[in-house]
Amino acid sequence: MKRCPRLSCSTPNVLPGDCCPQCPGCVYEQQPYRHAERFYHPTDSCRSCACTNGTVHCQRKPCPFAPCSHPITQQCCRTCEGCVYEGRERAHGETWADASDPCAVCVCREGSVRCERKLCPPATCKHPVQRQCCMSCEGCMFHGKEYSDGTEFSDDKDPCGVCYCYGGEVICTKTPCYGECSHPYTPPRQCCGECERMSSQTLPHS
Repeated sequence: MKRCPRLSCSTPNVLPGDCCPQCPGCVYEQQPYRHAERFYHPTDSCRSCACTNGTVHCQRKPCPFAPCSHPITQQCCRTCEGCVYEGRERAHGETWADASDPCAVCVCREGSVRCERKLCPPATCKHPVQRQCCMSCEGCMFHGKEYSDGTEFSDDKDPCGVCYCYGGEVICTKTPCYGECSHPYTPPRQCCGECERMSSQTLPHS
């Protein structure tokens, strides 16, 4: 009498023409699989499947916890070997300008992103101007107005003042006035006075 092998399935069946029972296989996504056969999901390599008693069971690949704030995905699992920030993958140690703040610099460190404001060197002039992120001496800010380096301009608060911007410094001088008279008249917002003409009247002789 033929001796049949022991089977590992709980619901064996006997095919026509065979003496010994067999474990049922599986058909999954039009592909046949033997009992106890393991395989990856045909459309998702991150899921492993197994044929058991004629039924296919699939589960996602187990992944260790990634202890970082912006992990990337490699081989189905999240890892801290890089960063994903605002939809873009960054390598470990990579730095870039923050799209929402051009004055901030971001860096990827072990799956976490840290953004900090750019360090600005101190402006060594008295009237620096604001450039993209830092104060600059390549121009002058004087009484709320910005002037290009090398510009000569009048002082809005002193009609006699003439100023010059150089390297973030403003130098102002007075416009000299010439001529003297006994009754000078200075029109509004004008530097030098004008001599008024004295009107004379002829007095009648007594």
